Amino acid sequence: MAIVAIQKNNPARWLADWARYHACLGFSRVLIYDNGSDDRDEVAGALSRVSTPSDIILVEWDFPFGIHRSYETTFAQWGALNHAYQMTSRGSWLANFDVDEYLALDGQIPTLQDFLRRVPPWFGELVTYQHRVPAASNVEKPLPERCATDFTWRYPDEIRKVRKYMIRGGTARLLRVHQAELRRPFRSYIAEPETLSYLHYDGLNSNWKGEGRNQIVPIRDMEGLVRDERVLTRMAQLR
Repeated sequence: MAIVAIQKNNPARWLADWARYHACLGFSRVLIYDNGSDDRDEVAGALSRVSTPSDIILVEWDFPFGIHRSYETTFAQWGALNHAYQMTSRGSWLANFDVDEYLALDGQIPTLQDFLRRVPPWFGELVTYQHRVPAASNVEKPLPERCATDFTWRYPDEIRKVRKYMIRGGTARLLRVHQAELRRPFRSYIAEPETLSYLHYDGLNSNWKGEGRNQIVPIRDMEGLVRDERVLTRMAQLR
């Protein structure tokens, strides 16, 4: 079981935390495709120091992200996803999430493998929905020193129009950023958000796609937010 992400110029600590957390969740292989980071050696060093039996692999992926390096097109990301999928054995699972997105599994379920055993074999895609975690104005750490545990409150409702997925090896023709093109007769399994969703952390955003995109304004009013313990609890187990 593997998880894949593409990134550029994100702080090395974020990548190490992300890799460590998902290895703890049960991924035996963590694949990070690096799209030409300025500090690639530092990133490689940080990942090499993550203590885990899982394989953490940094892939040099210096291809243009889109036409004239436009981030409105996603050639490099599609390529990375499908490259990783070609290395996924039949019946195994590949997860597609960004480095500011953490899979959040019900604490009563020990590992992701235990959850996946519940998914019947005719389902090729496991769909998860987003819970957004806003950046909080009371977090005053410099950007590179932040981590997921600094942000403990999320919006209560999942965002169903922003889906991510896991795909079973041998069941898809093509992987896109938010959807897999399944082979017949395989179908999509929708995870209940309170059991399995992914937390998208606004406060872990380096704006690597360029000025003017994904600008995050920290919020001050926490009314209406809910505390989500799923990632916090598993992160605490790593210390």
